[in-house]
Amino acid sequence: MIKPHTAATKAIAENSSGSVVLFIQDTSELDYTSVRNIEGLGHIGDGKGRGIMLHNCLAVVPVAGNAQILGLAGQIPWVRGSDNQNRQIENISQELRISESEGEIWSQMVESIGEAPQADLMWVSVGDRGSDIFSYIRRVIAQTIREL
Repeated sequence: MIKPHTAATKAIAENSSGSVVLFIQDTSELDYTSVRNIEGLGHIGDGKGRGIMLHNCLAVVPVAGNAQILGLAGQIPWVRGSDNQNRQIENISQELRISESEGEIWSQMVESIGEAPQADLMWVSVGDRGSDIFSYIRRVIAQTIREL
């Protein structure tokens, strides 16, 4: 259901009148601890809660005093496994797939966004300390080098 929206957001970003588009990533916890009849949830918070992790990427054109929010450019739902394995949810109706690590979600988002389509447009990936992993930095650098 989110794919048409993220595709439209990326199309708007590709045709942005600004020269810079920020792709701001972060993860939220969806807490379903009180709902007992949902299967496939992982632990959240201190490990006592149950829920889904939702990694989002918001596209923003930074304009002084009036940033323009383009929309949601990507979304990756996943759950933390009880065995410290993290499972990415490709489609709620499909099986959960094992992901290498929690930090790999940041790299997957960079890959799904892709690189800026034209030389005069700069796409900047923004993250917090959760993105401080080698695979994420490597993928960002690889996209930057292709553009140069």
